[in-house]
Amino acid sequence: MSILVGKVALVTGASRGIGRGVAIGLARAGANVAVSARTMLPSDAPMIAGTDRAVPGTLAETAQAIENCGVQALAFPADLSDGEKIKELIEATITKFGRIDILVNSAMGFADDFEGTKFWESPVEDFDNQNTVGVRSCYLTAYYAAPHMVAQESGLIVNISSVAAIEEFFNAGFRVAHCANARLAKAMAFDLGDHGVASLALWPRWARTERVEMAANNDHPGLTVTQEDLDNADSPEVLGSAIANLSVDPNLMNRSGHIQLIGELAEEFALKNEDGRGVKSDDYTKECRVRVDKIAEMIGW
Repeated sequence: MSILVGKVALVTGASRGIGRGVAIGLARAGANVAVSARTMLPSDAPMIAGTDRAVPGTLAETAQAIENCGVQALAFPADLSDGEKIKELIEATITKFGRIDILVNSAMGFADDFEGTKFWESPVEDFDNQNTVGVRSCYLTAYYAAPHMVAQESGLIVNISSVAAIEEFFNAGFRVAHCANARLAKAMAFDLGDHGVASLALWPRWARTERVEMAANNDHPGLTVTQEDLDNADSPEVLGSAIANLSVDPNLMNRSGHIQLIGELAEEFALKNEDGRGVKSDDYTKECRVRVDKIAEMIGW
């Protein structure tokens, strides 16, 4: 599926998890991909609180996986809470590839404990980290990338959000960050609409990330994942395939500003997980669509 040959994508938070999967999915579709996160090498990986273990995944490994798809990669290690580093990231991408067609904001600050802690009992730093890395970096990557997309009169900005925007999942900072990212996508879409550039929020289902697998094996404190959750989880690469298809959709500008659900997109584009399983619009996806549409109707979204 080489639908993105000649295109350039930039994915943040791509050393592991959803960001890594998105980057690989876009590379398989033919795009050259720039990736950024803090962890360039295993020695850079942060330790899980109270343990001597780190979550697997590095930018170097992601870049190699991208190049294995027969396209070019740029690995740019950066602390995405640093605005100057974000500016340098955009400049480095333009210098190497000359353009940015797809920007995917997947970076998110992670708390040591996602469950069982009330907001007034959680470290203030958790909120700051989730909303600085998880929201402010989304704004800044778009801030510096948008002029290039506007000059091209084309482009797609995707904020990875989640149902935590409307559900009480995990901690308060996480919920606020994902809600903000969905609203930010709408706000940016309004400003970009006359320039042929789309902006939208994408909601995954459970994704089979490194953290999720560790949690299912009871090897990751602060996050609970059942075996059933793991069995039903989607491959992160599916999100990259969905974004690739969105980016070439003739109807893209009509989707701009809206929340896209991976279950719906996977059915629309006939996408499959790495193990061959189809990704279905299950009852929960359908319930989310009803709720999102009601919210949109109430506030004129």
